[in-house]
Amino acid sequence: KIFQQNTFGSGEAREQLVSKTINILNNQQIPNDLKNQFVKLTDEQIKIHLANFSQDARSYQFFGSFLSAIGNNKQGLDYLLKAQALSPKKQQILFELIGAYVRAQDAPRALALAKEVYDLDPTYTEARKIYALVLLMTNQNKLAQELLSPIKNSPNYYNDDRFLNLYQQLGDQTSVQEIKNLQSGANKK
Repeated sequence: KIFQQNTFGSGEAREQLVSKTINILNNQQIPNDLKNQFVKLTDEQIKIHLANFSQDARSYQFFGSFLSAIGNNKQGLDYLLKAQALSPKKQQILFELIGAYVRAQDAPRALALAKEVYDLDPTYTEARKIYALVLLMTNQNKLAQELLSPIKNSPNYYNDDRFLNLYQQLGDQTSVQEIKNLQSGANKK
């Protein structure tokens, strides 16, 4: 009912629908037919929202990230690229686009964009970490370690689960142990 009113609040309601749909998709106890109904409703509402707010970069970002996260990489990338076109230097959109390229297994684009975002502001820790993560994913460990060097002993690094998870995925037990040692050292303080 709230979606039919087409007010500002309906956009917020659609964002809530997207979040709830992701939670439902991740819940193994919910039947697939109900999951499919939520995905269908969410897809319909995304299209309605974007038809009414076609110049809203945030909506394209939000919905593109959702679609990419549920495995619809092509449409997700299309929406994220539209968000980027509407707001070309917004780093959060660029971060989401990098993630979508990673999920789509497009390492060259993910790496090029991660470098571009990092180069926009090398002092921005999140840009540094994302660039380093993509470098690690593409086996460019030396440059990744150079980027991480200034933050290696910081909670920004060792409390960021993305690094621990990636090192575990890559089978890099030395880096896994290094992070665990940094975490336990920080807990003793």
